[in-house]
Amino acid sequence: MIENNNETNHSRIWAVFMNISMEKRLILVFILLVIIPITSISYVSYKNYDKTIQSNAIEYVTELSSQLISNLDDYILDMNTIAMIPLYSSWPSMDLQGLLEDPNIDLEKERQMDDYIQLLSNFKGGTDSIYIFDNYGHIFFKKNNEGLRKDINQRFPEWQKLTRSSDGQSLLISTQEVSSTNNAKYVFSIIQDIKNTTTMESVGTIVIDANVKVIEKEVRGLDAVTKGKTLIIDKFNNVIFDSGKQLLTQNLTGDPVIQQAIGDNGSFTIAINGEEFICSYLKSQKTAWKMIVYIPIHDLTKKASATKDFAFIATSVIFVLALFISVYLVIAMTNPLRKLTKLMEKVQKGDWDVRFHVKYKDEAGVLGSSFNRMIKRIKELIEEIHLTNMRKRIAETEALQSQINPHFIYNTLETIRMSALLNDDMEVSEMIYVLGNMMSYSINRGNELVALRDEIEHLHNYMLLQNYRFDNKFEFKVEIPEEAYHFPMIKLIFQPIVENAIFHGLEKQKGSCLIIILVKVEAEEIVFMITDNGIGMNEAELLRLRQQIDKDQYDLFSKHKIGLRNVHQRIKLHYNSSNGLVINSQLKVGTTVTFSLPKFK
Repeated sequence: MIENNNETNHSRIWAVFMNISMEKRLILVFILLVIIPITSISYVSYKNYDKTIQSNAIEYVTELSSQLISNLDDYILDMNTIAMIPLYSSWPSMDLQGLLEDPNIDLEKERQMDDYIQLLSNFKGGTDSIYIFDNYGHIFFKKNNEGLRKDINQRFPEWQKLTRSSDGQSLLISTQEVSSTNNAKYVFSIIQDIKNTTTMESVGTIVIDANVKVIEKEVRGLDAVTKGKTLIIDKFNNVIFDSGKQLLTQNLTGDPVIQQAIGDNGSFTIAINGEEFICSYLKSQKTAWKMIVYIPIHDLTKKASATKDFAFIATSVIFVLALFISVYLVIAMTNPLRKLTKLMEKVQKGDWDVRFHVKYKDEAGVLGSSFNRMIKRIKELIEEIHLTNMRKRIAETEALQSQINPHFIYNTLETIRMSALLNDDMEVSEMIYVLGNMMSYSINRGNELVALRDEIEHLHNYMLLQNYRFDNKFEFKVEIPEEAYHFPMIKLIFQPIVENAIFHGLEKQKGSCLIIILVKVEAEEIVFMITDNGIGMNEAELLRLRQQIDKDQYDLFSKHKIGLRNVHQRIKLHYNSSNGLVINSQLKVGTTVTFSLPKFK
């Protein structure tokens, strides 16, 4: 009897539902099947969105931190390199190690030391102060506007003890607050023992101070993104840098944040003075410095709350319309997307020739058109990268070919042999010394960039040997502004050009043979002109030479022009320029080769 009553009630409810209008039934079904599930989904999505924001923020901060740590590692490495320079190099006009071993002080010695320290200071931006100590209590330092740091005499014995027990390694000293004549500042330092390279006895100590503002410049952008602060500590938990400028030089061994920042990287949530933070940390494998980024959760999730409110309002408004058009939109939108997905699967398998057939100019059509343009552009980029890599390999091969010219070395060595028979050592010794410098400069691949001064010195050596060979036949002049001598450029640019001028334009010429190098400093670039008064070329020869050095594909057009083409292609590749060498010539008058390099490369 009871079961019959339940069945009757179900039948009545179903009958009532079926007897109401279709509009009301659809609204009821929509409420039951659409609004409630989507509202629930929206809430869950908001929670997931909130978590995603935090996760993305941590991932983004980790990436930025990794880049900042890398930049700081490079900066410390550069400081180490500067500190090592006194161990392995000296000026031709001064002997640093000899000056440090001399207990006497005079104006000439102070001038030479000032020049040397100034040269070291120019190597790296951000270098605050450089001090060199000898073993007799003398201090040589960069005389800037801030003067000598007041604690230098108290610090030096400790530094000297540390460096002499470091087995020749440079040491990184954590941030210190130092006072000078004019102000107070925070610096971290590199210290290095200077040894006599012959006796390996210590002759002095070099100290390089870097202002923590160098780190502040790197960190400023990160703090602007996180709305928080950044802390950098060393392996002893001493504060190297604090963007809040409250904890500098302090030791934070007992700090809760430091206690949780275990390992090389990670993140955690912590409450500080009633406010919650996400702390993301990353450790440098080179310096053992650890960067800790504090991200306020309130600021991080502020946009998520606004997004939640907007999402619920928008959902309430559009659901009525969604009931009537959802089916059409799903079919209309998913069909082209389904096609695009299939095309993307083909692209993943390496088929770059697929195309989406656009029928309409709606969003799907625009997306399809964008897809076509993207695939076309990616294919072009792949081809460009492939071509660029081929050019680079060819340029590197040609660079190796042009570094040592067997014909030149053979003739030079023959000249040295003949000179040895006619002279008693001094001239031969000079020639061997010059040739040795040239070969060392050419073969050394430690650094692609050199100063213009080094390149000109290398060219002077080359012309000196050529004049030995041709009995002072060539006159070599340079007109270079003093400010341009420190300009960085890729090396072995001038020699192939001058060598080509001698071989093709001057070697067989009788009478005066002149080569002039003119350098002009302009607003954004430096212009170089190499001019000779050789036999020159007619229009046909000049056009053929221009075409040969500009070919994309390598061919053996002339082994004597490999040098010009090598220089032309290296300039274009290294400076991402469409211009390389510009060659002008007039028959029986001479030839001029011009090229320009950006000042701030």
